[in-house]
Amino acid sequence: RGQLEVSSGIFVPGQKTGLWALMGPSKPVEAPPPMIGPEVIGFGRVNMQFKEVMNLVNSVAANLPEMEAQQLDAYLVNFGPVLSKGFEALGPTVWTYETVRQPLTPESRVTSTVVTCTNPKAVVPMITQFGGTMGLEPRDVDGNTIFSADFLPVAVGVSNGYLASGDSKLVEQAMRAMGQKDLPSVRDNANWKAASAAVGSGDLVSWGFVDLAGRWEYERAMLSEYGKDDSKLDNFVGKADDGSVAGRIGYKLPANANDTLKAIDGAMLGKHAGPFVWSMKSVDDGFVTRAWIMQPLGGDANPAK
Repeated sequence: RGQLEVSSGIFVPGQKTGLWALMGPSKPVEAPPPMIGPEVIGFGRVNMQFKEVMNLVNSVAANLPEMEAQQLDAYLVNFGPVLSKGFEALGPTVWTYETVRQPLTPESRVTSTVVTCTNPKAVVPMITQFGGTMGLEPRDVDGNTIFSADFLPVAVGVSNGYLASGDSKLVEQAMRAMGQKDLPSVRDNANWKAASAAVGSGDLVSWGFVDLAGRWEYERAMLSEYGKDDSKLDNFVGKADDGSVAGRIGYKLPANANDTLKAIDGAMLGKHAGPFVWSMKSVDDGFVTRAWIMQPLGGDANPAK
């Protein structure tokens, strides 16, 4: 299945409490929501018990020193009802996805998160109350409500079925996809097909993949174009004083490694490595996680171009 695999465990003896109680329920791989298209270079699904969030907050408050507990209690008196109704309407399924927008710039790699929502009317007051402090204001997009601000690149959208947050354009796209059928889907992505088959048909708390070829092609383009200007680029391989690709990766590589790395494009990487895949499964005494780099998929590995 993979050419490099790592398994690990999180030992939680007895009943799962605290933050661990929020993880779940476990479910098999299911159909993704309609707004996630085949162009993604990263995808993940995790199930979370949002309805248990306020129980956790109240438990924390009960164990704080008296002064801190009084401050938190005062906050919960004002905002607790709105938060409780909002969280109860969310989840348990959370999807995250990443895509690269053309033309390529340091701002091209964008992400969004989509959460199942059973009662938008309960969630909107929560967003209104807390989004207002960030300058987010409601507006209508094809009959759905989006909270955004002209000076921020992020937004929150609510519809009958989902809450979407993240990149403003992705959120607008998500809202417009509601209720539409036969849209291009991430299920048509070769990496999704390989990863969903690899994690199997069992119940999982979370799973996902990263298109290594697509991710590297984007980073390679950015490093080549902006690698000497940290004011324009802050990417996943870090920073280096000399601005070189080799330096940014953080290893002591030969002096000519910079030119060599620039020559390795997404298509070349795709010939030697498939997607990076992970999964988490709940067991009686905790959780088991697995991560692996799959064998090359062959053909178009969906590199960002």
